[in-house]
Amino acid sequence: MPGVAHLAELARVDYQAGYRAALKRLPDLDWSALAGFARDGFDLHK
Repeated sequence: MPGVAHLAELARVDYQAGYRAALKRLPDLDWSALAGFARDGFDLHK
């Protein structure tokens, strides 16, 4: 069974990769929809 430190390192690397991928995709996001979503208080049940 892998140690906790090993799992934490895997999670950290995976998180960083996901974060970088998200940053690359930022221009593709629909900012007006995102702003409306935030303004509505993240109400998913509209």
